Amino acid sequence: MSKKSTGIASGTAGDFAILPLTILPHPAFPKSATHYLYVRPNAPRNPTPEEEQLQKRQLFLANIPIDSGLTSIRTLFKTLVGEAGRVADVSFGNDRKMVRESEMADDNGEAVRGGTKVKRSIAELKVMLEQDADLPQVWDTQVHTSGSSAVVLFVDSKSADIAMKAIKKRAKKGEEILWQGEDLSKRYKAHHALKFPNPDVLTAHINSYLTTFNTLQTLKERNMRKLSAPDEDGFITVTRQGSRAAPVSLAAAEAAKAREDERKKKAAEELTNFYRFQGREKRKAREMELKRKFEEDRKKVEGMRQKRMKTS
Repeated sequence: MSKKSTGIASGTAGDFAILPLTILPHPAFPKSATHYLYVRPNAPRNPTPEEEQLQKRQLFLANIPIDSGLTSIRTLFKTLVGEAGRVADVSFGNDRKMVRESEMADDNGEAVRGGTKVKRSIAELKVMLEQDADLPQVWDTQVHTSGSSAVVLFVDSKSADIAMKAIKKRAKKGEEILWQGEDLSKRYKAHHALKFPNPDVLTAHINSYLTTFNTLQTLKERNMRKLSAPDEDGFITVTRQGSRAAPVSLAAAEAAKAREDERKKKAAEELTNFYRFQGREKRKAREMELKRKFEEDRKKVEGMRQKRMKTS
């Protein structure tokens, strides 16, 4: 595929401006290479109110180098436009995905749809387990997968506009800019050091994690017991088998059955009392019918007797 057919020659691809970056040689690959970075103003499909406010200060980067970080992105824009391109923060694709998943668990997940206090507490504790009570990190920086993206937040909308204009100008001319990525050798040295954290720090993290985990398990078991008990109509909610929560004991099952039998007996008595007056009316009608038939039969027998006496 030629550069012209891919849009690289014109410096654009759809809404994106294509900025060529020069990757310096490395002992692992002793040749320079050209990496193409795709940049456009950020335009999320379904922006939140906060995203709409920040949208004018953001640029969206696609196909970022794998060693991208806050420092390298800031250096890139500083090289492009000097102090005018002041970067406030950078959020990478994986970070935004984690935030979105946690927001969905709180806003659109089962916990909020259920509307009960126990379920909301379980959802909140799950987020704590994933974020607040994590064990110490063993990597100080992240290596991104090929084709990853990032959103750059500038200090103001003017800085974002200046940076975008400079990128379009460079892209149109096809001028390459030197990429100064993170030092991966320092990253692995830091990783080796972080693998052996301070015992006090490690103990604090473990205690926090276990406390949150035990609280979560207690709430789950309490919720399972609540679901296992019959409701006011005598129905028992069927739950998924193989759950980590402890199964219902035999004594609890027998007690539930006794309560259900007592409820049925009471309901039958109330039904009988309700229709008792109809039973009395039916018995009275049946007795009157029997008396009527008895009188008819008695008269027939008397008539037959008188007839026999006349003939004799």
